[in-house]
Amino acid sequence: MSYQYSLFDNDVRKCAKAVGHPHPLCNDFQGLRGKHRATGYPLDIPLNGKQLQLARDRGPHMNDLWDMMCDSIVANGYIDPRGNMDIDFIVLKGNDLHVFH
Repeated sequence: MSYQYSLFDNDVRKCAKAVGHPHPLCNDFQGLRGKHRATGYPLDIPLNGKQLQLARDRGPHMNDLWDMMCDSIVANGYIDPRGNMDIDFIVLKGNDLHVFH
């Protein structure tokens, strides 16, 4: 079965632009992609540019920066990925999948 473009897709993109972050169905999604530990359901958490920068840091303070990023995700109203999510990928602009570990 092939995917067909619908008006819903366009509405999702418009909505994502209005709220300031991409929706997981948008092609320009960037964020964390994995599974919810308790349910096993797929889970996408959108990240803004600063959160993405903190998530990808590999310097000597990467653990502190990761905690800072997770705290900001929670402050934005999303689930805390620490202990609640098995992260498979960090997604950049919908196309570039970087294996998490």
